[in-house]
Amino acid sequence: MSYKSFVDVLFIILLATLVMLTQTVNLGAVDTAVAKIGPGGLSPIRADQVQVVVVSQDALQLNGTTWREIDSMGAMIRPQDPVLLVTADAKVSHHRVMEVWSELHQRELDVKLGAQPALPEPDDQDSRPEH
Repeated sequence: MSYKSFVDVLFIILLATLVMLTQTVNLGAVDTAVAKIGPGGLSPIRADQVQVVVVSQDALQLNGTTWREIDSMGAMIRPQDPVLLVTADAKVSHHRVMEVWSELHQRELDVKLGAQPALPEPDDQDSRPEH
């Protein structure tokens, strides 16, 4: 095999490798504040039916009682009542909220995430129709 043939084979292998790598799936994430959503993404709830669970990094609060374990708190929620998860403060991680949501959802409870609606930009307020 000559030197030129060897370089040609290496070049072909390099191109084949590049083609295979372009076929791989790229994963990415979108930077967003999960607790802030735009209009139209909210669903109304009735305050007399909902069980509000306040999620902090190391505890849960329901009806003024603090719980360390999701299981013991989950047993106190009636199955017909929707559950609204809200964070105690901005330091609560998304992972923690989704862990609580998942645990309660596995109990076949209707679990919703509390959200703070995004306020319209100052320019958008002038263009809104008046009621």
